[in-house]
Amino acid sequence: AALVGAGGALGAIGAEGLRQRHVQALENESRSMTRAEALAADCDATVLVVGTDGFWECEGVDQPHMRLPGRQDELVRRCAAAARAAGKAVVVVLNVGSPKELPWLEDVDAVLLSYFGGECTAASISQCLLGACPAGR
Repeated sequence: AALVGAGGALGAIGAEGLRQRHVQALENESRSMTRAEALAADCDATVLVVGTDGFWECEGVDQPHMRLPGRQDELVRRCAAAARAAGKAVVVVLNVGSPKELPWLEDVDAVLLSYFGGECTAASISQCLLGACPAGR
């Protein structure tokens, strides 16, 4: 989770308010990660959708590294470990616009690279995952 202050926003809430919001966001993120891990162990199969968006990938800006932003790699690792310990399958849908490092690749059963497909992305991904797309495209 990240906080972005623009213009006078920092002055309106003050530095201490910003610090408290940042701490709260990190706590919420940790709780969400723990919940996702528990769900991965409990579900029949786990499908994790990770990636970037236009904020992270845009024309004319070099990326400083090829990792997924934030704690997404940690999320995949933790959920994959929980699901695998329970004998469940793990599929990662990678929604990106450029090559990325996948340090958890050996920990998951499958990776579906979706790129930025537009408004029909969700329907297309679900069709592929459920076998309604026999050509695999």
